[in-house]
Amino acid sequence: MCHNRITLHRSQRAGSHLKVLSGLLVSALLIALVFPDVIFRGASLRITDQLVGQLAHLTPKNIYPVPAHSNWWDAYQDDGGALFQSEPMIEFMRFCFQTGNSAFWNPYSAAGQLGPDSLVDQKFSLFTVVNALLGGGSLVYSVTLLALYVAAVFFLYRFVTEKLRLPPLAGIAAAIFYLLNGFSITNVGLNFIPAYLCGPPWLYFSISLVDRRSAAAFVGTAVSFAIFFSNTHVPVTLLTAASLYSIIIGYVIRQNYDRKDRGRLFVRIFAIHFVAMTAGAVCLAVVYLPVLSNLTSTNILTDFSSRVFQRAFALGIPSLFSPSLVYESYNATEPLAATWYGTASVFGGIAPMSGNIVYHFGVVSLIIIGCAWPRARGRIDVIICCLIPILIALFRIFAVPGFYQLVTLLPIVGSISEQYWWAAIFIPAAILVGFGANNLIDRSAKQWPSVVIISIGIVFTLARLIVFGLHEPFYAFKLTSLISSATLAISCLLLCMFPVATKQSWLASAIAAVLVALMFGELTWDAKAQRFPRSDFFHNPSPEIAFLKSNIGLYRMLNFGQTDLYPELGSAFQIAEASSMNEGLLSSYKDFFFRAISLPSDQALVFHPWASPLFPSLWAARDTPNLHDIDWDAIDLMGVKFLVLPSYFSNYRAKLSDEGKQLVFESTHSIIFENQNVLPRAFSIVVPDDGTSSSVQLPADFRDHVTPAEIVSYHNADLHIRGAVNQRSLVVLSDNWQQGWRATVNSQPVPIVKINEVFPGVFVPAGQFDISMSYRSKVNLIAKILSIVMVVILSLMMIFKRTVDDRLTKYGLR
Repeated sequence: MCHNRITLHRSQRAGSHLKVLSGLLVSALLIALVFPDVIFRGASLRITDQLVGQLAHLTPKNIYPVPAHSNWWDAYQDDGGALFQSEPMIEFMRFCFQTGNSAFWNPYSAAGQLGPDSLVDQKFSLFTVVNALLGGGSLVYSVTLLALYVAAVFFLYRFVTEKLRLPPLAGIAAAIFYLLNGFSITNVGLNFIPAYLCGPPWLYFSISLVDRRSAAAFVGTAVSFAIFFSNTHVPVTLLTAASLYSIIIGYVIRQNYDRKDRGRLFVRIFAIHFVAMTAGAVCLAVVYLPVLSNLTSTNILTDFSSRVFQRAFALGIPSLFSPSLVYESYNATEPLAATWYGTASVFGGIAPMSGNIVYHFGVVSLIIIGCAWPRARGRIDVIICCLIPILIALFRIFAVPGFYQLVTLLPIVGSISEQYWWAAIFIPAAILVGFGANNLIDRSAKQWPSVVIISIGIVFTLARLIVFGLHEPFYAFKLTSLISSATLAISCLLLCMFPVATKQSWLASAIAAVLVALMFGELTWDAKAQRFPRSDFFHNPSPEIAFLKSNIGLYRMLNFGQTDLYPELGSAFQIAEASSMNEGLLSSYKDFFFRAISLPSDQALVFHPWASPLFPSLWAARDTPNLHDIDWDAIDLMGVKFLVLPSYFSNYRAKLSDEGKQLVFESTHSIIFENQNVLPRAFSIVVPDDGTSSSVQLPADFRDHVTPAEIVSYHNADLHIRGAVNQRSLVVLSDNWQQGWRATVNSQPVPIVKINEVFPGVFVPAGQFDISMSYRSKVNLIAKILSIVMVVILSLMMIFKRTVDDRLTKYGLR
């Protein structure tokens, strides 16, 4: 009897190892097929490398063909999120790890900015941390991102084949769609994608916990949840999580509906799952507690609440089938199409409103999804729970009457941008592709849903042709796309009808395999991916950056227009910027910035012409100095020593020269002027002091009375200032004031007062003074303790997992 148990145990272990190996093999092969240019030809997944490759006129490393008229940026939707936020912050975190500087304060962006509170730049995500710890660079970036793709496909494939018990071809079909749908391929390397890639592992471990309440499944769920939510692009992460939880609910119902004690079992399962998620959330206390404690100063909730949802138009429905019907989609959207559907002044010019972004599924994928509804009656809970988030998101995106108004009434959620709602769609849709492939294999698919889906596509494509017309540019390409999509739709619909008619299982499987192959080919063509070779831009900076790095010291630069020094490069190279294009800004500084520099509304970065600027940035400013009201005293107070402009800004060149600014650097792309009137970064001044004031306004003539102070050392969250004064004075530092900063004068704690509602200052007595300032928020310490304690608890659970499993069995929780 004992021998039989040992044999059975060994057999189970061998079967488990075989499942793991087959999952890894499928994942590796699919990643090699989807990214052969990266794996075999040295192409990069980093968006910075695409920009550098374009500017340097490098040759893309394509393997799959792309349309002749395509540019590298055409296939993307929001590449600025990577260029201006997440990628520079990888280099900032690398600097922090290598030097021991705090990542909770970034002094190089907008006169000082909080760390994890800048949510969309993903500073504390697993992806960023791994890249930073491994030293950054193009190769590390691409390898790390490919590893995430492998993990995502591995767990999705195992979920479909192991948990849903669908055949391997169904798992492969789901994985292909997951990798190549419009949301996935359009956001490769962008700050949306890490959450999307970390979703399947959390789903798999959550389902494992549903199947068997064990220590390993509990810890796996907690850790995968923590990894998933370490991706701090909150709208995308939350909406992805909501769709995944719908799938989990469907699975629980499917597995336990026939049990007599299902009510109590449901409560028990979801209670344990909730505890596991809570444990994962506590692991992330170091990330999210600072965010919650600084909501007032960063104004994040107000920013999201003030956004106006932009619906997708019904004539955008054909883009669900292909991004190339009638006109191009994503960054390739034509100006006429953008004008027809409405425009925004984002980035200082005509651009398609985000409501026109419709991510494609593909013709074949939608037909296979239509086959997901089976002929036979039975438990279809998972299918329904996959459809629910898809339909809710699409109803919201396309503003279905009634539902649209209902969601709009919800706080925060009602203002989430249209482009983020797509995050709730594509993982459930991938699982439906798996069900559709399975139903084709076992000849149980209903055809009418696929016919309805294709009919909808035909009706709205004809409507778009009537309204918009078929015309240049790229008329031949558009016509070919229309004909190809129509031919593919008809052919695939006919193929779907054969499995039901035949009694040959091998023929049904062959037809399913042909459809999956066609899906791969169509989605690969629609991806239009062209990538440039890897470069080490952050390790080999441009001449402009090298000049600033050598000459700027502790002063700041200010960018006008779209120079080679694009936003947030200062954080990457440790060059202080007065501007920023990042989230989580201190609202008081943004107000100060736009009091110092007044821009016309069409030269500010806004979501809508009537809205206030998003970021303290001059990136959209044009060569119109007569339209810019600049308070140079405020610029001097910011510590701006260098002004960086595009080389073609001839009007600004003349104006700055007339105003006494000195041209100190010139290249093909940029010119740099020096502001010789800049004030010291730290100085003392005599001002009235009643001993109780927490805020001080500098007098109008303050610059005539300042005495420079010496900044002895300057690190992210620690600095040291020395000087001497003849009487009690105020020492001003031109960094942002924030509540977590503490100060001592001659080793005695002193309060920090707010100068001009923005900058910090301390009063010092007559004589020599020695000031130390540090950012040591109490909530950061509490957060670190909570995170460490929870990591220790989860580690102990794994070390003593047999004991934990025995206790769970004893109390009937397994």
